[in-house]
Amino acid sequence: VQDLIKKLVDEHFKFDMEAVMKDPILFGDYSNALDETEPRIYKDIIDYEASKALFQV
Repeated sequence: VQDLIKKLVDEHFKFDMEAVMKDPILFGDYSNALDETEPRIYKDIIDYEASKALFQV
């Protein structure tokens, strides 16, 4: 999967390669999961610590 992502980024977003391919590649639509009125939009979660912070209340 990462090879395909790298190929597509290289073709269409070459200047963003470093940011997109940062390890780990985490995208999710759960940053506003507790607010049902908010749209569910996939975003870069950045890293595991940022992901954990989304679920800590």
